[in-house]
Amino acid sequence: MDSIFDLNRLRALLKDFCQLTQLRTVVFDVNRQELLSWPEERPEFCALIRNSKRGCAACLACDSQACDQALRGEQAYIYRCHAGLSEAIMPLIVSKKPVGFLLFGHVFTWDDREIGWHEIEGRCRQYGIDLDELHRATDALPVISREYVESAAHVLQALATYLVMERMAFIREGSFAAELDRWLLDHLGEKITSERMCRELHVGHTKLFKTAKELYGCGMSEHIRALRIEEAKRLLSERSDLSMSEIAEQCGFADYNYFISVFSREVGASPGRYRQQRNRT
Repeated sequence: MDSIFDLNRLRALLKDFCQLTQLRTVVFDVNRQELLSWPEERPEFCALIRNSKRGCAACLACDSQACDQALRGEQAYIYRCHAGLSEAIMPLIVSKKPVGFLLFGHVFTWDDREIGWHEIEGRCRQYGIDLDELHRATDALPVISREYVESAAHVLQALATYLVMERMAFIREGSFAAELDRWLLDHLGEKITSERMCRELHVGHTKLFKTAKELYGCGMSEHIRALRIEEAKRLLSERSDLSMSEIAEQCGFADYNYFISVFSREVGASPGRYRQQRNRT
């Protein structure tokens, strides 16, 4: 993966977000590895769980699952972690490809402290943690409303867009990965074959398919189809002047009926239904 992060600028941005919201914020790379956080120290609650081998494994699995879930949506994903605290995560998207994730977490959103502790105790008992220490660490966490978390998640989503626009997270310029992404987006509405890609990108079939698998985690045809669906979703939302057949053509679907079938299967709604839903929001 040719993802690059400007860690100094990112650190300053996370610090500003934390000072405004009082929420600890973390940046993960595309492999779900923590790159940066502010503040750097985890709260005592999380440190206690991470000191347990089973607790640490559960944290890592929870982070990875949240990343996967965030990629399936188009906005910040709010969830309750395995230990009972609330978190929100947003994917960082460059050239329609995830390069990392932005998360804030460790938030106690239970309306009643005793009810919240009872739930946390039940979830964490299996990790072999000193529950008296965990109880004290839980009591040290401020109670934050769900409404506050939802508002902060909206800001997190805007922050993710901003840091990508400001190139705090980007694909290495001049790399084959960046060249491949640009080529696909430039030719999305045209007929794309592996032979044409190899010829115009001056690369062999082996490198092309290997790069696609490493970057996208799927075959090239599957990735191109996903890009076309995303472009169709954008046009359906933003271009009410375009007919369905015009959108299908602009997105590289030569067969209108095939476009309807693929879009409906991948999105869970027909193009017409999707446009109606987006126009109501």
